[in-house]
Amino acid sequence: LTATFIHGTSIFHVGWNMLFLWFVGRDMESMYGTTNFSVFYLCAAVFSTLGWAIVDSQATHHNFMIGASGAVMAVVVLYVLYYPHREFLLFFVLPVQAWLLVLLFLGHDALELLNGNQSSGIAVASHLSGAAFGYLFKRYDLRWSRLSWNRVRRPKLRLVMPDPREKP
Repeated sequence: LTATFIHGTSIFHVGWNMLFLWFVGRDMESMYGTTNFSVFYLCAAVFSTLGWAIVDSQATHHNFMIGASGAVMAVVVLYVLYYPHREFLLFFVLPVQAWLLVLLFLGHDALELLNGNQSSGIAVASHLSGAAFGYLFKRYDLRWSRLSWNRVRRPKLRLVMPDPREKP
């Protein structure tokens, strides 16, 4: 978890992470609520760091991972699953739909991971793990409020259909 809150000396790394988190995180927090969004973000941070650790354990040359990119990628993928046709300005000039931008970014990360090209210093396995977490969160509706124990104790609504053979 701590790797998500530590950044290196690159101000651009921190800046891009926080810019994307601000762009898309506001909508996701207003949709899910502060508690559910906070739990989602922290779980995405842990999941993406573990995904990176598993991939890095298989590598011959070990690196270290710092940054929030995996958790931010989970938020971005969750956003794109809800709003795939929203447009972003690529390089602040070219309008691109959100789904295409994420597809290009994740495709680049997947190619780097498959080629073993980790010399760029970017934890692409963390990006891909975060994206997978965002997808799974949306697909299986893993909100904290939905999974809490309070829900288990509540009575469930049952519909009873009258027997058609009985007369009222």
